[in-house]
Amino acid sequence: MKIFLLTTLLCISAHFSINATHLMGGEITVQDLGSQRYQVTLIAYRDTVGVPIVALASLDFYGPQNQYFSSSVAYDTIISGNRLPMYPYGVEVYLYTDTVTLPAYGRWDITWTNCCRNSAIQNLATPLTDAMTLQTSIVTDSLAPNSSPYFLVPAAIFLPLNTPWQYNPLPFDTDGDSLHWSIDQPLKGVNQYCAGYVNPPSDTSNPFRIDPLTGTLSWTANSLGNFVASVLVSQYRNGKWVGEIRRDMQFIVITAHHGFPTWTNLHSIPVDSNQNFSLNLEAGKPFNLEILAKHTDSTRNVYLGAFSEIFGLTQSNASFIQTKNSGSAKGKLSWQPTQTDIRKEPYKVVLRLSDNFFTDDKVVLLTVSKTIGLEEKPIMPDVSLYPNPAKDVLFINVQNTQSQKIGISVYALNGTRVHYSNEIQSNGASNLYALGVEHFAKGAYVVKITGSEGLSISKMVMID
Repeated sequence: MKIFLLTTLLCISAHFSINATHLMGGEITVQDLGSQRYQVTLIAYRDTVGVPIVALASLDFYGPQNQYFSSSVAYDTIISGNRLPMYPYGVEVYLYTDTVTLPAYGRWDITWTNCCRNSAIQNLATPLTDAMTLQTSIVTDSLAPNSSPYFLVPAAIFLPLNTPWQYNPLPFDTDGDSLHWSIDQPLKGVNQYCAGYVNPPSDTSNPFRIDPLTGTLSWTANSLGNFVASVLVSQYRNGKWVGEIRRDMQFIVITAHHGFPTWTNLHSIPVDSNQNFSLNLEAGKPFNLEILAKHTDSTRNVYLGAFSEIFGLTQSNASFIQTKNSGSAKGKLSWQPTQTDIRKEPYKVVLRLSDNFFTDDKVVLLTVSKTIGLEEKPIMPDVSLYPNPAKDVLFINVQNTQSQKIGISVYALNGTRVHYSNEIQSNGASNLYALGVEHFAKGAYVVKITGSEGLSISKMVMID
């Protein structure tokens, strides 16, 4: 429990504006303690030029069969009110923690609503009059425990104008449930969206979006100002939805008058078929990854950090050590995975670069197996999907070096297979297949191509 709370406290979002009220964002996490008892933690943030935050937070619980109760809890006086590091303006964190007994099994929506948002927010219709609602939903079950995911990576707020930028909050689920990321509208009430929300303005080459498989939010902001969005993480168990958590967060786009930090050796890391940084590790063998970074202004310090579940594994020997000089930094990620760390799903490591003002995140996928390359099929070369996003028809182009039979499977992100084509004969050259997708629901899918030359896994997004 202590580890859970300490990790939660790292999950910080920040905001500043001369027109600020006080609320800047936050999240609610839920930990199953057993016997229908749950520890509920609310984290809220305010700027120091705003009005004081409420001393008592009223948490509302909406359950099955229209059950409802509320709980009033004071903020922790040791953590709450402290200023957050790594941000140039005054930002405070407030922590409210309560232990409750949920009287029935089923879906519970746990919420906190308070007024008000920042009037400077540009992508809401009425930000000054909109309350801020944080909401986490969880399905309780008498047969299996269920805690909400929680975020391993602190929020990132400031980003430079006209510069490609990435952020990954890296939610982690202690129960091992499958997670799906998406961008959602901020709430102003229970299941009630704020009016007039639009995605923040972006360069068309890199629009405001989130990768549903890695959780990386990418954006090239082409307009100065204050913007807000929610990162929504849906939780699935055996293909069924069992909860969700959202991080309400604000972004401030400014001109980089003093430059910004940059990565210098990421090109040396291999990428998979989805262009994600990806490495295969062999259990029992040491692994080291060196990361280099610098600042466009050589007089500014840069900092490197790493976040991942691998640092919290039982008897983990994973570590990340950085050394820095003026204008540059070096980080070393080390890990010697054991046999118990072997699994099909890759471990996600978020590398963060910062200069105490701007941040930028990159995700590296680490797959641990008994012997590298022995259990996995090779990647099938030269498979491309277009148009992507798709609307009516998805074209799949496969460049083969030999004649083979191709299988095409499409999966929804909850693991449900929505299409399967088998025994498609290819001619050993260029093969173009047209897949009708007009009946697919809007959202993200995984397209798996298999053949004797190996396999290819790609993302496909459906639009209206």
